[in-house]
Amino acid sequence: MSERFPVRLAALALAALASCAPKPVALVAVSERYQPALVQRVALIALADFPAASGSGAVVSDALERSLDSHGYRVVRRRDAEKLLQARELTALGSSDPARLQELGRLLGVDALAFGTVTDFTGAPDETVLVDMPLAQADPVYGRDSPRLWSGSVVRPPQTTRSRVALTARLVDVETGAVLWKTASAASALDLTSALEDAAASAMREVSAKAGAR
Repeated sequence: MSERFPVRLAALALAALASCAPKPVALVAVSERYQPALVQRVALIALADFPAASGSGAVVSDALERSLDSHGYRVVRRRDAEKLLQARELTALGSSDPARLQELGRLLGVDALAFGTVTDFTGAPDETVLVDMPLAQADPVYGRDSPRLWSGSVVRPPQTTRSRVALTARLVDVETGAVLWKTASAASALDLTSALEDAAASAMREVSAKAGAR
């Protein structure tokens, strides 16, 4: 699909911005043909993994599924959908063929399918604490009193690296194959769980705001 390349670039830019931004960021495009009242029931197909993090697609998909549900969609649970597809020896990942989408829509009983990719999934390493060893100053300090020694130590605050999660997602009409909306979202936090929840929530928050503003 021609939109994938610019969306990929947008996701990379967002991931770079989110690595130092205090709040998650998201870009959203909503089709003029999208009518939320007609898209009630959806199924999320597991997002493709970030290359350096096997299993990241499933983890981020869980967060995005919860966010879809909280924004009013009636979500067919991903694991239930995948079991049904496996039983019929079908796959939906990246499908763009209208006939296949219609078949999947009838099988899953949904109006639209959501697809996507994890474009960043970088976890913070273990926290490192730098501690200066006690130092002794052996040179005497002269004054009225007898010479004395000085010693001390300095403890620096922990050095932390923020975790980053970024994703792209699109909602596709199963009858026409049209992309109803697409989003690129990224977030950073002190842990991966918070980052992925923030990225998913930010994506759906912006989709809802943009769709409601049309």
